[in-house]
Amino acid sequence: MPIPEGYTPVSDKTIFVIGPEASGSRLIARHVAHAHGIHGWGGHAWACGPFACILHCSLPYTKHRHWLDVETCRQRYPNRRWILCTRDATCSASSSIQSKWTPQERAENRNMASIMMNSLLLSDERTYVWSYETFMLLGKPYFMDLCKFLDIETHGIFTLTDGNKKYMKGQ
Repeated sequence: MPIPEGYTPVSDKTIFVIGPEASGSRLIARHVAHAHGIHGWGGHAWACGPFACILHCSLPYTKHRHWLDVETCRQRYPNRRWILCTRDATCSASSSIQSKWTPQERAENRNMASIMMNSLLLSDERTYVWSYETFMLLGKPYFMDLCKFLDIETHGIFTLTDGNKKYMKGQ
């Protein structure tokens, strides 16, 4: 999902939601979009509304293993926020078993995604680490904390279904 050349967002606020495949990044991207008044978006690529533009990007994206160009994002979008998504590696791997990647490629992808996210965390103060498990445990208060980071007001009315439960049988 390269940033389209000449793309001008509706708002100067751009939120990048990134994480390894099956980390819950699309889930939180949709919730953030909804809080920004963007309804009905499936969480793929770009969504823009009157208050922000949101980009959801799994790491990597497409079957050709493309990676988001972080430096280009920094240069083109000075008023950006990053949401770095994490999820238990076992549940994430189980969730993405039907993935386009082999198990070896999935492991390599997670490692590369970790390196990219660590770099962002250390170099950009506009970064929020979002955890799938914490979201399932705390729900609305955790989402409200994320909204505070994003400078948005929302009532955050939604229901959650924990996708990890089916992978945690007997625990």
